[in-house]
Amino acid sequence: MYGDGDQAIEVADEALGTVDFGVSCTEASRAAFDQALAYLHHMTYELAQAGFERIVENDPGCVMAHWGVATTLFQPLWAIRPGAEVMNRGWRGIQEVKAHLPASERERNLVAATEAFFREPDTAEWWTRIRRWGEAMERAYRATPEDADVATLYALSRLALVPVTENRAALFDEAESVLRGVYEQEPTHPGAVHYTLHATDATGRAGHALDIVRSYSDIAPEVPHAQHMPTHLFVRLGEWPEVIEWNRRSAVWEATPYRSITSTRWTMACTPSCSRGRTSARRPW
Repeated sequence: MYGDGDQAIEVADEALGTVDFGVSCTEASRAAFDQALAYLHHMTYELAQAGFERIVENDPGCVMAHWGVATTLFQPLWAIRPGAEVMNRGWRGIQEVKAHLPASERERNLVAATEAFFREPDTAEWWTRIRRWGEAMERAYRATPEDADVATLYALSRLALVPVTENRAALFDEAESVLRGVYEQEPTHPGAVHYTLHATDATGRAGHALDIVRSYSDIAPEVPHAQHMPTHLFVRLGEWPEVIEWNRRSAVWEATPYRSITSTRWTMACTPSCSRGRTSARRPW
């Protein structure tokens, strides 16, 4: 529990890495906001959403919590596409923020970026939204490049644009560079570490940032994705014993709120062929 009285907000004691956003809200809300934002960087979107929603309930004046809820409603690198109900919920949440604009330019720029995604909630298609979000995140980053959370979300927006960009290498390169810069300033920032894995999970890039990759399980030992995600790169590099070991670690946490069967599927798919040193093992989807 963090804070006193009616605005006390429960914050779980979990190792998620270091997020220090300094949100323009009450002191009671800041730790809870940082934890929810850390969950977002880990792409544990349901837990992030629940965390931001608790802030909305307990501290209605913390308008950036509405931004947080809205930003969890779309997953830039996933194949999931939000439906009409979700789109309209996100749009309404952003309008709530705009009615009580946060104090800092940095926060207003992040609100504008999420608004760009949800604008025209009933009409615009996915890639139009992603492009708009990416353009707005670029403006946010140019305004405050020193901010770790703005920088990492900007890098994420570069990766989200890869499927619809001809010069993909340039986007990967920029994302890697930005994330490396954040990592060098704060080596336990979950966005810097996690998004680097996605920036190097591509042909010819898997060996680019193994120092960062191997640190992921240390900064978030109870997050299964932190144990599993590095195996994407180990598969590309043919490091089969590491694929099995890291997924076994991840599977330990499947009974937790982070529950996921991804690691078990990878381990089951890899074990027969990996143990024989084959390099033809495929992902199980």
